Amino acid sequence: MPALDYVLLADYVREDGGTIHIMAAGLDTFTIPAAALPAAVPVGLAARVTFSTQDPVGEMNQFIFTFAGPDGSLLTATQHFETPPQMPGVPPHWRTAIGLAVRTVLPIPAHGNYSLEVRLNDDPTLSRTLDLRAVEPAG
Repeated sequence: MPALDYVLLADYVREDGGTIHIMAAGLDTFTIPAAALPAAVPVGLAARVTFSTQDPVGEMNQFIFTFAGPDGSLLTATQHFETPPQMPGVPPHWRTAIGLAVRTVLPIPAHGNYSLEVRLNDDPTLSRTLDLRAVEPAG
């Protein structure tokens, strides 16, 4: 069964040959002046999904993320990917992994609390939720 190893939000993400390149990881607060609202904030979402040797190679999987604010859902996106084959030369018990890098723009209509839920194969047991907020700059 697939597993969601990690999910994080960053300024920038890129997948290259199985490696995820991440800059400014761990975003959770967006500082936006009230005069600039509503805003569109570019972000990168990085995730790692692992598979057991029992998972069929080539099976289609779905990565769904939903961004919501105080008034409900603001953005939902889906990415599909296949279960990869095991890499040659690795021990047979190793889980196969795939790195996902999604670049998107989050709509921020107002200051407040937001959430970004990530689900694998629409399974609530294979999900993570990131708490986010938009605030006025200090001072």
